[in-house]
Amino acid sequence: MTSKKYILKSELLKIGDVICTRDEKATSKLIRKALSCDYSHVLLYVADSSCIHADGDGVHSLNIQRLLHDHPEEFKILRHKVVGNLEEAAAIEFCKYARSKVGTEYSRRDAAKSGVARKIDRKLKIDSNYQFCSRLVAESFAASNLAIFDDATLCTPADILDNRDFEEVKDAVREALPEEIEFADDESKDSISKQTKITNSILNDARAIFNTKKIQAIEDLYIWVIDHPESDEVISQLFANSGYLTMWADDVIKCPHRYFKTNYPSDDVIRVLNKEGLYREKRWPNRMLRGLMKRE
Repeated sequence: MTSKKYILKSELLKIGDVICTRDEKATSKLIRKALSCDYSHVLLYVADSSCIHADGDGVHSLNIQRLLHDHPEEFKILRHKVVGNLEEAAAIEFCKYARSKVGTEYSRRDAAKSGVARKIDRKLKIDSNYQFCSRLVAESFAASNLAIFDDATLCTPADILDNRDFEEVKDAVREALPEEIEFADDESKDSISKQTKITNSILNDARAIFNTKKIQAIEDLYIWVIDHPESDEVISQLFANSGYLTMWADDVIKCPHRYFKTNYPSDDVIRVLNKEGLYREKRWPNRMLRGLMKRE
C-alpha cells in the first residue's frame, strides 16, 4: 500500500509566491536547528506549476507536481503583499531575474556563511556570484526594487519567514492522488531534470575550457561570446553536442498531450524526433499514450 503523500494546490498559487519546505533528512534538520526556524528551503513560484530554486545542482526549475512531502505541515506558502497583487504581465517580469540565474552554481559555503552572519548580527560579507536558495529569492525581490532583507546575499530562510511583508496562503496543501504519486516517482518523464543536467554540462564544460568562473548562467555565455568572438564555434559545439537543442523533442515523446489534441504522431515522425523515445514508448507506453493511441 502506498503511503500518504501531500502536494501543493497549484490553482491557489500565484507568480512570486515563496514555497517553504522541510523534511526529516539530516540536512534539513541541521539548517532548521542552526537558524532556529521551521523550514530549511525556499523556492520561487514562477507560474504553470513551475518554480525556480537553488540546491546542490545549482539554480534550476522544478515542477511542483514532483514536489511531494510526507506531511502537510512540511509546506508553507508565503505571498508578498506587493507581488501577490501584481497584474500578470508585471508578475512575469518579476520572475525574469530568477530565470536569468538558471545554471548558476550552488555554494554551501555561502549558505553556511549567511547562517553564521544571522547569529553574529551580519558582520560578514559575501562577494561571490554563486547562489543558495534564500539568496536567490531575496535577490529576485531586490531586482524588482522590493528589499525583503538588508543584504540579499546574506538572506536566510529564517529571514524570509520573519518578514512581515509576507502573508501565509492557507489551505494550500492536499493529499496527493495515487496517479500523482506515480507521476512524481516516474523519472522517465522528468524532462526538467534532463534539462538541468544538460544545462549544467554545458556550463561546467565552458568554465573548464575557458578557465573562468565568470560563466555561471546561460546568459553569461552570450556575454562571453560577444567579448570573445573567437569562442563562438566552441560554444556552439557545446550546445549542439549536449542535446540542448533537441530537448523539446524528448518532451513531445514523454508528454504528447501537451502538443497533440487528438492523434499521436506516426512512428515516422517520432523516429525523426527521438529514436530513444520511440523505443521507450514502444516497450513501456504510458497511460496517456495508450489513451491517445486508442483514438486513432
